[in-house]
Amino acid sequence: MKPVVQYLRSRGYRSAIYLDDLFCMDSEKTCCDRKLNETFQFLESLGFLINQKKSMVVSSQRILYLGFIIDAAQYQVELPAQKKINLTDRVNSILLNSKMSIQDLSELVGTLVSYSVVIKYGMLYTKQLERDKLLALKKSANDYSAQVKLSSQSISNLNWWLQVSSKPVKHSRRHIS
Repeated sequence: MKPVVQYLRSRGYRSAIYLDDLFCMDSEKTCCDRKLNETFQFLESLGFLINQKKSMVVSSQRILYLGFIIDAAQYQVELPAQKKINLTDRVNSILLNSKMSIQDLSELVGTLVSYSVVIKYGMLYTKQLERDKLLALKKSANDYSAQVKLSSQSISNLNWWLQVSSKPVKHSRRHIS
């Protein structure tokens, strides 16, 4: 797909790609619609099958792409409401007992790292959790089913995530490209 996107970009098409998910953008709706149709035709001419049910075939200033809401008018990327709710529920559950399996902690860290794309300073608040995970793995001989007790710093970091998830989560960007 990389050569395909390079070709489109060489023709002035602004786009982003992740695996087989392509996101096309333009500052003018009519240009965006035209370029979107041309992109579909080009991909089909190369033998790609376009899943019309999963594709957004009309231009919009606000879309869900790779699990995040992209708002081109506001130059913002944000977490969808359901992800915020899920995060709040998960963190509250962990804070109630502060002990969990290393596997569950690994999954939580992965989720938080993915959310760090839109939550400013989010990566900073995953480091202690990752450290707790690595220390627990060392202590348990890499047994992911073993239990880990979170450090006070990790609990503090989870409280930070809880505060962030209860507010509108937006991260402004100067450029969406």
